[in-house]
Amino acid sequence: MSEQNVILRTEHVSKYFGALKATDDVNLSIYEGEVHAVIGPNGGGKSTLLRVILGLLEPQEGTVRLLGRSPRESVQRVGYVPQETGRNREFPVSVEDVVLMGRFSGTAARWTPTAEDRRVAEESMERLGILDLRRKRVGELSQGQRQRVAIARALAVRPALMLLDEPTASVDVQTQAALYEILRELNRTLTIVMVSHDLTAIASCATSVACVNRRLFYHDRAELTGEMVQAAYGSCPVELIAHGIPHRVLHRHENGGEKEGEDHA
Repeated sequence: MSEQNVILRTEHVSKYFGALKATDDVNLSIYEGEVHAVIGPNGGGKSTLLRVILGLLEPQEGTVRLLGRSPRESVQRVGYVPQETGRNREFPVSVEDVVLMGRFSGTAARWTPTAEDRRVAEESMERLGILDLRRKRVGELSQGQRQRVAIARALAVRPALMLLDEPTASVDVQTQAALYEILRELNRTLTIVMVSHDLTAIASCATSVACVNRRLFYHDRAELTGEMVQAAYGSCPVELIAHGIPHRVLHRHENGGEKEGEDHA
């Protein structure tokens, strides 16, 4: 792919918390139009890497270029869906109010949504299938509905890149499938980087994948190699399970032998 199509690049990025190295010499290039899945074990540095990309954390080593500029200069063109969306459920805020937050640049002491802001928010809610919920309090919604609200808020930014941290956590299988369908549709107009524990994400919508366990192991197709799994998960036993979804999680050996992983219906 052309270097002009690189939408995100990290070079030799390392982030420390005291003596703990959360990410180690991470090199990654994401191209326009990709759906990139980032997987790996708990505590492996996936969420830390997202926060470094967003400029919420500064790396001790290395550089991040986001849309050709520094994260601080480009973050207004990035939609972000954090991992937890269920806090403060008693707070009296409506779905529409939350989605409108995506239109706030954070630069004004006081802010009143314009007619254009409300139009964009309405389009985002309609695209996520939650327009009929616009007046409801977020605390009254199911987890899957709250995830749609969070994605709609990120979409209201009108982003070139969307970053999602565990978008299908704590939702049922049917809701997971619906969210992956939404991400496939969104990918028509924007690039997506998604952190996930769910290997089904690779089969469902990813075009490339990386395993992160402090270091990053990249593959430019939506499949894992045995070497990547070993490098990312080490000696931990990993069992791959797919329920009714054709997947390309592990490729065949070059000699055409047995698969490195099996499907279990």
